[in-house]
Amino acid sequence: MVKKLFKHEFAAYFRLMLPVEVAVLGIGIITRIIMLFENDSIIFKISGVSVWILMVLATFAGSLAMLIFAVMRYYKNLFSYEGYLSFTLPVTPAQHIIVKSVTAVVLDFIATIIAVISLCIAASGNLLTESVKAGVYLVQKLFETFNNTHLVFYIVEIALVLILGSFEKLFLYYACISIGQTAKKHRVLMAVVAYFVYDMIVWVLTTIFQIIFTVTTIAAPEFCEKVAVFITNHAYASVHTALSGIIIFEILFIALCFVISHTIIRKKLNLE
Repeated sequence: MVKKLFKHEFAAYFRLMLPVEVAVLGIGIITRIIMLFENDSIIFKISGVSVWILMVLATFAGSLAMLIFAVMRYYKNLFSYEGYLSFTLPVTPAQHIIVKSVTAVVLDFIATIIAVISLCIAASGNLLTESVKAGVYLVQKLFETFNNTHLVFYIVEIALVLILGSFEKLFLYYACISIGQTAKKHRVLMAVVAYFVYDMIVWVLTTIFQIIFTVTTIAAPEFCEKVAVFITNHAYASVHTALSGIIIFEILFIALCFVISHTIIRKKLNLE
């Protein structure tokens, strides 16, 4: 049944997102066609700048549309009247959450690839050639600068950070929506309030960290100098430690949001 649920989710995403992604590709093609007539005229400069602005807005809109649809799918399928049908399926609440999050992340990755393809089409020619050369040169410099083994691990760790970051963003919204559904009235508003409470907590913690860091820098300069020397002398390990710390934090945060969402769906579900 989980396979059928995945199939249904992907089909729903493709029905909505296909026109959006086709539009993104179409704008890339239109941009390239306009750039073929490049000249020094005012008309071309205005149209060239305008079409590139449209190109950037289209890629941003594609990603935003994917996120909005992912949030709406979670809300409508599990908490609106559609929930009466969703929870009659032989699928657990945990499987519902996992299927929706994995599908959203996969489709977001596909949307990113399409956006990159569209940008490559728009920039094809000298601009694309120079960009590729710059990319190849940068990769060569990275392999010359870093130990190959460390660089491979860096790539894997950064990829994990990005993938987990996508899940982290989704599960945060899932948790806020789930918390909002515990209210008797104005549930969407309560979900927004839950997000702002989270944002406020993050702001407070960030401010406290900045204060502690500033005070430590002023009060204990010798300690800060020793830390800086240690990081310099163990640069590879320091980067691995930082990336590993981010990965662990993301996993813990995702787990927390999953527990919140799962608990509310399983024990406090209140469908409209």
